[in-house]
This record gives sequence, structure tokens and C-alpha cells, in this order.
Amino acid sequence: MGLHTSKICGLMAISILVAGCNHDDAADSIHTADAKSPGVAAASVPAPLMLPWDSSTVTAFNGDPGTIPLAGKCSLEGINGVAPTAPLPAARAGLMPTGAVAQSGSDAVFNGWMGDADGQVPANALFVLQGPTANYAVKVAGGGARPDVAKVLGSDGLATSGYVLKTKLLGVVPGDYRLWLVYGTTESISACKVYSTLRITADSAG
Repeated sequence: MGLHTSKICGLMAISILVAGCNHDDAADSIHTADAKSPGVAAASVPAPLMLPWDSSTVTAFNGDPGTIPLAGKCSLEGINGVAPTAPLPAARAGLMPTGAVAQSGSDAVFNGWMGDADGQVPANALFVLQGPTANYAVKVAGGGARPDVAKVLGSDGLATSGYVLKTKLLGVVPGDYRLWLVYGTTESISACKVYSTLRITADSAG
């Protein structure tokens, strides 16, 4: 009886860790190699898409991240030190829950982890804010120790998949923004939903 109970507890612990590490649902937010196709990527990404891979500040993102093929795994675990509050069911239904709130022009910190479809930390990655009238992006880099993610997902390449992005939301128009991570190169690009939103309000001077 004791052994049976231990097995059940062990399975429950693994399930909880997976849920905690990966905010995206395995069925509809994690798209691995099955969703990755160079042919589809070339056809889906609009020609004028501009990818500011080297921008250290928030820059206009000319394109629709929703048209980029989904691949890889990712999570956003904190916005300014607080866990995102957007409920997953609402996000999946296409609604725009309030989520976190920040002022335009203010400092912002985003943290979580990211991995590409090959189970590696992306060499090029953008943190993208998709809004009602404009999109923005800023480069983000991995490198933070995440042995928990590597263990749960069975990929040693994700042992340094953690990121902490510190930026300033200069010029970001007030509104509700969906958040994405975009990986790769112009020739081979993929996107990962984090199923969180950020509401940008007018700065105090405005």
C-alpha cells in the first residue's frame, strides 16, 4: 500500500512541475517539429516583416507575429516581479484579459524561459508586444540556469534557457498587448505564444 501511494505522489509531483514550468498547454501552445516546416515558414511570413534582432531598446515590429509558424517551447513567469494574471482559458478563447499593467515609458522586467523546436536556447530571439494598432519588439537572450526545465522536458539544451529582460517601454502606445517570443533568422523564423497579456497605460506626464 505504501509503495502504491509513493508512485501516485511521484506522478503528481512531476505533473505539478510541468504545469509550473510551462504555462503553454501542450496541446495548443507547444508546437514542436510537427509544426515546423521551412516551406510553410517561407510562405507564411510577409515579405516586409522587419526583425530588429539587434535592437537593445523597444523598436517597432513591422509584421504580424500571428502569421509566423509556431514552434518551440516557452514561458513568461513574471512581469515586474509579479506572475502574469491572464487566465489561460480566456487567452485560448481569444479574449484580452487585463493581465499585468505598466505605464508607457516606464521600466519593465520580464522573466521566464525559452527553447526552440530543437530543444535548444535560441541564438536570436525577440520579445514581441502585439497591440491593437502597433507591434513592438526588443531582443532577449537566454543563459539563465533552468535545470528544472531541462529535466521536465528531457532536453539538456534547455539547462540555460532562462531569461530576464530589462527594458524601458519608450514610445509604446497605450493599449492591450499580447506577448510572444520570436526565434530564428529571417530565413527560418518561428514564434512561441506565452499566453499572457500586458496593458500599457498612458504615462503620468500624459
